[in-house]
Amino acid sequence: MNLIDADSPATAQVLYDIITESRMPLTAEIASNLYVGLMTDTGNFRYRQTTARTFEVAARLVAAGADPTDLAQSCYQNFRAERLLLMREMFNAIHFANRQRVAWFYLGPESYARSGATPDETEGLIEYLQMVRTVEAAFVIESLPEGLTRASMRSRGLVDVQKICQEFGGGGHRLAAGLRTKLDPAALEKKLLELIAKQLPE
Repeated sequence: MNLIDADSPATAQVLYDIITESRMPLTAEIASNLYVGLMTDTGNFRYRQTTARTFEVAARLVAAGADPTDLAQSCYQNFRAERLLLMREMFNAIHFANRQRVAWFYLGPESYARSGATPDETEGLIEYLQMVRTVEAAFVIESLPEGLTRASMRSRGLVDVQKICQEFGGGGHRLAAGLRTKLDPAALEKKLLELIAKQLPE
């Protein structure tokens, strides 16, 4: 079954509706997992697609046994020291373009070797680029072991990053999308900057 709800801010919200409408049990463990999905996919309930309905679902998950404090600490205050060292690599690699409306960084094998971090510890790092008030579009490029290059993209709204990622066979939605390609990091960086520039107003 392929269920797509373009208006939903998180897969967890769709799953919650399926579970409740099907009258399946909503245990504390299930509620906790759904709450984490809802919290992380909405950027702590900050992203534009977050609605009153999202908060209603979150409240019902808490009532079912999800502990928002413990879950937030587990997600955001439970990192290894190596992740902090990877963040240093990230800050040293940040670039800006198009009057600081575009920001990006690249993490390669050397970044992981110096920090001791693993690729799964890059989760959420792109959000630091979005903290800059002028940034309309941001992306992160990573080298993958199997010879592929991965990119994650975010937008404030002016740039449709889903449309860009679809050109490489990727997907997501307008404000957050990703892709994998055989292009090397430098070639992908150049192409992404070109595609973003086409969507930005002068």
